[in-house]
Amino acid sequence: MEHPICDPKLSVKKSTHDPSKFSLRVKRRFDPLIARMIRRHEKNILSYFKLPINNASVEGLNNKPKIISRRAYGFRSVRSHIL
Repeated sequence: MEHPICDPKLSVKKSTHDPSKFSLRVKRRFDPLIARMIRRHEKNILSYFKLPINNASVEGLNNKPKIISRRAYGFRSVRSHIL
């Protein structure tokens, strides 16, 4: 089963030309809580489809020191911690 947000009827081109229709479709297809969240972030969601850039690689690099530190629990020297 395909997710409702992937529905071709909700295409970015149509929704950017008429934002009111996008909001109406979201309101009909989702629970009120989810629909409110999507409407609140509508501009950012649509901008991702225009220019699909995210910060996943930066978040991955930020996570590396945490992983190294977590693996080094129990070692007593800095040299062992670095290895």
